[in-house]
Amino acid sequence: MIQEKREANDWSELFYIWRESLHYDQRNKINGVYIYVIEGIFDNLVINFHFDFTVFRKHWDEGWNYKLDFGLNGIIFQKCIFKEDVVIDNTKEDASFIKGCTFEKAIISKGTSNNLLFKNCILNEVNFEDGVFGIEEKVNDKKGKVRFHDCRIQKANFRNTTFHGLADFWKTTFNNRIIFYKTDFLNITVFSAVTFKDNVLFTYSLFNSKTIFRGTKPEKGMDLSLAIISGELNLFDLNLKYFKHSEPLTEEDYEHEVSEVGSIPLKNKQETYRILKKKYEAQSDNIRALDFKYLERTSQSRAIAKEIFRAKRYKNEHFLDFIYAKLKAFINQIIHVLNLSSNGYGKSYILGLVFTFTLGILFFSLSLLCTSIYKLSDFTHPFFIIENNVSHFLNFLNPAHKFNYLGKEFAHKTFYIGFYIWDFVGRIFVGYGIYQTIQAFRKYR
Repeated sequence: MIQEKREANDWSELFYIWRESLHYDQRNKINGVYIYVIEGIFDNLVINFHFDFTVFRKHWDEGWNYKLDFGLNGIIFQKCIFKEDVVIDNTKEDASFIKGCTFEKAIISKGTSNNLLFKNCILNEVNFEDGVFGIEEKVNDKKGKVRFHDCRIQKANFRNTTFHGLADFWKTTFNNRIIFYKTDFLNITVFSAVTFKDNVLFTYSLFNSKTIFRGTKPEKGMDLSLAIISGELNLFDLNLKYFKHSEPLTEEDYEHEVSEVGSIPLKNKQETYRILKKKYEAQSDNIRALDFKYLERTSQSRAIAKEIFRAKRYKNEHFLDFIYAKLKAFINQIIHVLNLSSNGYGKSYILGLVFTFTLGILFFSLSLLCTSIYKLSDFTHPFFIIENNVSHFLNFLNPAHKFNYLGKEFAHKTFYIGFYIWDFVGRIFVGYGIYQTIQAFRKYR
């Protein structure tokens, strides 16, 4: 049987609804004043008014002619619906919101030294801007912890927020773009199994202790490029793919996008992939490191292509510098294309084999066309030369082969200068392909 929710339209109604189900655990007398240890549980309620924890505690203390102690578990709300804003500032007790609490407006806090827990909650808005949670001196490291467990958060604001204690967002889903702007995570921070439906940026945020990204799912983009990572970053099964980026034109546009809009510029995307690559390498997870190396190089190639097709000179850029920059970018892009096609930036030995044999066939055929052995009119299909010279082709695939590798039966033929040129170029590309294939095999080292 589903219990019908009871509604409270003001403090007095909430007070009496809760009082009806009050349970006293024990009673102590200190300095002549009775202190009742009670269960601070508010169950299955609809709270229709602005809920301020400061007023809440003051109301309770004045409503009784004795003191109340909410015990070790603090104040607990379960299966409650909050129709208006909830303000939590400097609570005297730990506060827990569990079993499907719903916040239809905002939950606002400038900080508290006690623990906050939100479990299986739906939150329309979390506004912890400028909040300080926990205390700087570690008098009691069991306090000042903020936990969002298995919650759904529509909108969140953690600008200039300081977490002295644990900040735990386990299995929470952020439905909109979120910027952790100048957020200080001074203690252990957990983003395990967190889903970000839109971009997540850690703009000028501080990770001072251990930060865990396990099974984290940024479904769009993630920006760690501007984060200050002085602590330990633990990565495991981070599901970040190639994502869309922005291309701000000015420094002002750039700052606006990373601090206000939540777009991720191309250079930030590239740097984020580089950071993740380095962290996985430090964890000796070479397979995942290669995944992020691939994403990093792909982003870098995109930036180089942008430079190649740049139509206008920068301010105070000399014309010769403009031409040199384009030439340099073009050469770098060729290197990127070769790395991508030869082994996928170290990920695929299959690409290495295909690259080696394809270019081997090409340059072997070109070299033999520069002899008196074959003419273009002899071609009946692309593999005509290989089909009749398999053993010679295999010798050609040895970069250290001699120029007379074709044998005595070709000694009386004429070899033009093109034969030696294509043979030499073929050695370079075949040798490069073999090296890249070996490098791809070594990813499992």
